[in-house]
Amino acid sequence: MTTVKRYLINSKPYNGYIITKVNSVSSISVPTNVRQPILLTNPTTGIIKQFSTTRDACEYLDISSKRLSNYFKNIESSTDKEISTIKGYIIAKLDSLSPNAVKRYSKSIEVTNVLTNEVVKYPSISLAAEVLGISVASFSTYFNRKRTTPYRKKYLFNVL
Repeated sequence: MTTVKRYLINSKPYNGYIITKVNSVSSISVPTNVRQPILLTNPTTGIIKQFSTTRDACEYLDISSKRLSNYFKNIESSTDKEISTIKGYIIAKLDSLSPNAVKRYSKSIEVTNVLTNEVVKYPSISLAAEVLGISVASFSTYFNRKRTTPYRKKYLFNVL
């Protein structure tokens, strides 16, 4: 340790290698006391919960902050289209610290599954797109063409 510190501080090569300190932002987990608003959506029941901090969301789900942090890391690094959940909830970070940010900056949407007659309300089109595995552009096309037939013969959309 002492040798490594000395070469690090003096920025001198050791056996042909330069020892440097790496600051990796991706490896740092977000502390639970950060005011990061969180949105929980249960696609099965249609329950949508909004929390002003990660701590509040963790308490509601009865999970550790480490588990929530790992959930977000897995989503960012995942390339598959399968949507992961914790206790049935899809979890999303909200960009704004305002608890009403979703309502102010996006359009709520009601999605009806015509096969099961299940109706789910989402606070934003982008969240509905993420939950259903549909691109936001597909929603845009659906609304621009003023379609009344079910999308993929399964979903009806209604902007609220």
